[in-house]
Amino acid sequence: TEAVDAITRTLGLGEYRGWPEERRVDFLVNVLTQGRRLTPARMPTTPRVAEVLDTFRMMAAVHPESLGAYVITMAGKPSDVLAVELLQREAGVTPPRRVVPLFETARDLRAAAGMIDTLLAIPWYRDRVMKHEGRLEVMVGYSDSAKDVGRLAAAWELYKAQESIVETSRAHGVPVTLFHGRGGSVGDLFRGQPELGRRGDGVDTLGQVAVEVDRPGLAPGCGAGRGRGDHLRNVR
Repeated sequence: TEAVDAITRTLGLGEYRGWPEERRVDFLVNVLTQGRRLTPARMPTTPRVAEVLDTFRMMAAVHPESLGAYVITMAGKPSDVLAVELLQREAGVTPPRRVVPLFETARDLRAAAGMIDTLLAIPWYRDRVMKHEGRLEVMVGYSDSAKDVGRLAAAWELYKAQESIVETSRAHGVPVTLFHGRGGSVGDLFRGQPELGRRGDGVDTLGQVAVEVDRPGLAPGCGAGRGRGDHLRNVR
């Protein structure tokens, strides 16, 4: 938000951060659709904004296979995703990296399907996802949701969010991959010290893996979810 705000203020377009969500989305979609660059060659920035812009320039400078997805923590609005799409294009990131919203708090989990619906209803965004990845990617988190409402309530919110995200994606004809982030690390498995992997979700980590899971009632190509960071317990 701050980085895009710096761009709009420098160009005399107003303060992006003060705009309502609908105006932000309209602005971002308009610029992305037109394909024109916005960032001035010389733009006054704060250290925080400079760090963000430098990150995207670094992404543009390294080999495309050096980095995977750009995960947006605490994603809550469609403009969060569209702003990252704009900033990586402004920096010349080619091909564009995957932009993955992470839903973690109970509030964001409840609003996740609505946000996905808004994004996929945008022709530019849907075409971009299908052209470059062929499917939508979404990450759901466990640590903050458990801290937010407790483990039992968080599990229920996570389940409902995943069901609604898949249903929404299917309605738009877009396959979806769900990433499950619970924390921990592969190193914990080899050190045999599960206490090092204890996180806010209260699970003892014995390893971090990527697994394919099938959820009940999900169609092939749409329901496959890739769990990333899921924990293994009682591994022999």
